[in-house]
Amino acid sequence: MSGIYIHVPFCTTKCNYCNFFSVTSLSRKASFIDALEAEIRMNNGFFNQSNGSARVDTIYLGGGTPSLLSPEDLNRIFDSLAANFSWNSDAEITIEANPDDVTPALLNSWRLLGVNRLSIGIQSFRDETLRYLSRRHSAGKSLTVVQMALDSGFSNLSGDLIYGVPGLQDEAWIEDVERLAGSGVSHISAYALTVEPRTALEFQIRKGRTGAPDEEAAFRQYYLLREKLISSGFDHYEISNFALSGCESRHNKAYWNGEPYLGLGPSAHSYNGTMRRWNSSLLQGWTDHSLSGIPAYTEESITPEKRYNEMVLTHLRTSRGLNLREVEKSLGIHWRQYLEKMCHVSVKQGDVVVEGETVYIPPRKLFISDSIISDLMYVD
Repeated sequence: MSGIYIHVPFCTTKCNYCNFFSVTSLSRKASFIDALEAEIRMNNGFFNQSNGSARVDTIYLGGGTPSLLSPEDLNRIFDSLAANFSWNSDAEITIEANPDDVTPALLNSWRLLGVNRLSIGIQSFRDETLRYLSRRHSAGKSLTVVQMALDSGFSNLSGDLIYGVPGLQDEAWIEDVERLAGSGVSHISAYALTVEPRTALEFQIRKGRTGAPDEEAAFRQYYLLREKLISSGFDHYEISNFALSGCESRHNKAYWNGEPYLGLGPSAHSYNGTMRRWNSSLLQGWTDHSLSGIPAYTEESITPEKRYNEMVLTHLRTSRGLNLREVEKSLGIHWRQYLEKMCHVSVKQGDVVVEGETVYIPPRKLFISDSIISDLMYVD
């Protein structure tokens, strides 16, 4: 299985917590589309040289705010993709959308292009929380957009929520979760609010202009989220992701399973099993290079040490865990034995469970999974 990710770097406004690369002016949108078409052409043999299928199984437009692109922009992108890649008839094709951008006409244009999955940036059903996060849509808009998408024929919908926001009470959080779970979406992604360096939120907290996230509240709300969604029929298949049966994000599962993917656009990453590369995060630099036919990325080879660490990092995020036989098949007996040795202390502490050939993090430790995973990694 192979996937394509396209990073659309435009936003109307910048959310105060976001550290993804984006710009708040659309003045370079036309040159971005030109450069993206050029980058697509430059990479039409990417999957033929990878360990995966030459046919693409998932396409994901993220950002930034892809819903700011016009139907004409998207037509050009999809025409270019079709001219340079082949994808399966049942490929999962996702676009991220801000509720404020969505209209029935836009939804219809997406469906005509073959988009069959929407990821809607809801974050909260409370206006006070949305104001804290500097989101530009209102609480009432989100449910309207979900219903609009269902009425337009989209059945595969994902919604995002954020917990641990200062002032967000547990009862209010439960109401948000129940509202989204009952809205008709088939997938929910939920993230703890984190304060990333060099974001507006980090600056506001440092200057005492706003409150900081409450880690204890985030812990409680994570497990309230898990309890409510499981009781509503959602499977907790990855640390931050829940889905109804058969509605897991195939694109993200490919990342966690180590499948090849091609990243297009500024700051996008690519991986083919033996190398990883990342594009320039300077829009003008990426644009100039792409239009000149010069790759605008930095590349590194995947050593056995890096491959081991990536397997630990990605697989242990999932409910299926990491299979010891898979480690041995991919890297050799030495790395299986290394993982078994590293697990010894973690098992005693209750941080991981080893059942047969599978290592996984038990549900009660998922909130602190980052530190557990870090303890199992190889350090030179």
